[in-house]
Amino acid sequence: SRFDIIVPTVVRPQKPDIVSSTENIGDNADMMPYEVGILRQFTFSSSLQRMSVIARTLGSAQFDLYAKGAPEMIASLSKPETVPHDFHDVLMRYTQKGYRVIALAWRPLHKISFVKVQRAQRDTMERDLMFLGLLVMENRLKPQTTPVIRQLRDANVRTIMVTGDNMLTALSVARDCGMIEKKDSVILVHVVPPGGTRKAYIEWTYGEDATKTHMDNMEDPNSFVIELENSDFIHLAITGKCWQLIRQYFPEVIPKLAVRGTVFARMSPEQKAQLIETLQNYGYYVGMCGDGANDCGALKTAHAGISLSEAEASVASSFTSKEPNIMCVPTTIREGRAALVTSFGVFKYMACYSLTQFTSVCLLYWIGANLTDFGFLWIDLVLLTSLSITFGYTAAYPELAVTAPPVSLLSLSPILSIVFQMMINIAVQVIVWQMAQVQPWFEAFVPNEEEDYQCQEVTIIFIVSNFQYIALAIVFSKSAPYRKTIFSNYVFLINLVLVTAGSIYIGLYPFHWLEQLLEMDMP
Repeated sequence: SRFDIIVPTVVRPQKPDIVSSTENIGDNADMMPYEVGILRQFTFSSSLQRMSVIARTLGSAQFDLYAKGAPEMIASLSKPETVPHDFHDVLMRYTQKGYRVIALAWRPLHKISFVKVQRAQRDTMERDLMFLGLLVMENRLKPQTTPVIRQLRDANVRTIMVTGDNMLTALSVARDCGMIEKKDSVILVHVVPPGGTRKAYIEWTYGEDATKTHMDNMEDPNSFVIELENSDFIHLAITGKCWQLIRQYFPEVIPKLAVRGTVFARMSPEQKAQLIETLQNYGYYVGMCGDGANDCGALKTAHAGISLSEAEASVASSFTSKEPNIMCVPTTIREGRAALVTSFGVFKYMACYSLTQFTSVCLLYWIGANLTDFGFLWIDLVLLTSLSITFGYTAAYPELAVTAPPVSLLSLSPILSIVFQMMINIAVQVIVWQMAQVQPWFEAFVPNEEEDYQCQEVTIIFIVSNFQYIALAIVFSKSAPYRKTIFSNYVFLINLVLVTAGSIYIGLYPFHWLEQLLEMDMP
């Protein structure tokens, strides 16, 4: 369209003999195929809630505009006399059963040229439509949806539905998938804007009984929300229009609505991102699932965005599922928690390793000795590196835990674990040092100019510290409820056996006093 290049699309029936066009073609009806050329397309817009095309039937003398979109929007653009009197009743009957409903409308474009069709504004074309009817679709739940929702709720993970569909359709789906229990109540939030001397107020309507309402005035907009905070069996349902009005007139209520709301219907892409930002500001860690272009903003804003398709949404999301269902959500949470616990464990292991080696070096410096170069190389290059790498091979726990792991390294639990473990390591090295000096076979180290550190003190500290490094890897390898047991990590267990045997061999073999020790009669 930028360079006035027109590429029409031609559509036709699958079988030519099903439909034929007899308009303005006279006796050649049997010879003329039924084809419709789409000359211009007004793409779907979430803010306008509709899309339309300008088409021309082969053999016809006029252009036609066909529109589809949200039933309320299409009805408002149609001529009143073409909309059935029971339109709202029929729409409510279908949406309450969970069907997805799209309205269809049509308008003939008389006395308009091809050039004007290409340059006409959208708002001038999409008006005075003739209402055609409703397209009713049954979007059944996938068999994996309800068990996953149950699993998330049992794990104390809050689930929210954010959709652009009709409110009644969203509520029906929420009840079918278990997001809202049958015994729970739903309250619809409606905002009445100010008019004349009237101030804006919030109206709360029970979904089961529309006659039960509660109105909040401007002076106390939080009164009814506060009453709901102690109830776990009441869910709020909000539309995108009400969300926008609440942000404008009652911004202080937004955090509470975000926390208590379960269904958010007719939400635009910007409003989806606003909801996620509100939950994040309120201290929630938010994951988002989506499969369309309307979800890109929310997927990018969330802490963890999961795209259920490989289309536009996959570009903005952190993760992409190869299967178009939400079974990936518990898996992502379990793997994420396991990765977090593993990272914390490696950090604590590295911190205690440094402090343990510092303690060993300080003890040896006290007598003028030190670990040999090969001893440092073995500890740093082989033992530490191999244990750190195989440490993370433990898989995630198969069940989703109710509580989340700590997310701060500076919290009390990680710091105390490091402090207590270091107290044990220091005490063990000092006790073994003192016990070795009172043995009858012990020979004290005498510093020499050749820096020959092959002595009993170095051997004792080297072997003891190596076992402490191995013990640290076992202690900080946290298992349930976030990771499987360490015995399931065969790579890590094999590595433990190898480094243990290597530490004993390297610690004892090079020293000449080993032969004397083996020949003595030990008590």
